[in-house]
Amino acid sequence: MEPAVTSPLTAFVLALLVGAGCTDLFYRFWRGLLGCVAVGFGFSRCAGPQRAMRLGQHLVTALGSGLIMFLVFRLYLGIWNMGHSEQEQVAFFVGCLGRMGPLLFVIKREIEALFDPD
Repeated sequence: MEPAVTSPLTAFVLALLVGAGCTDLFYRFWRGLLGCVAVGFGFSRCAGPQRAMRLGQHLVTALGSGLIMFLVFRLYLGIWNMGHSEQEQVAFFVGCLGRMGPLLFVIKREIEALFDPD
C-alpha cells in the first residue's frame, strides 16, 4: 500500500506535527486520569456537585484525549500508511521532544495542583 503523502518534505512536516500533537494528547490523557484519581480518592476538599463536576471534567478530558490520540494514530498509521520510514520516525521523535520540552517545566506544578486539597 502506497503512503498517502509522497513528498518527503510533506511527510517530514506531517510526522513532526503528529509527534507533537500525540505527545500533548498523551499528557492530557494521563493528567485527566490523575485528576480522576485525585478527586475520587478525596485529595480534593470539594464536595457534592462540585466534586462530581470536577470528576466529570477530568474523565471527559482523559477519554476525549485518549480517543482523539487513537484516531490520530489510526489515521496516520493505518489509513494514510505513514510512519514506516526512518525519516518519518525520526521526525515523529523530534516532534515529541519539541513538545515535551515545554511540558517538563509545568508538569510538576500541574500534577501537584491536582492533588492540592484546596
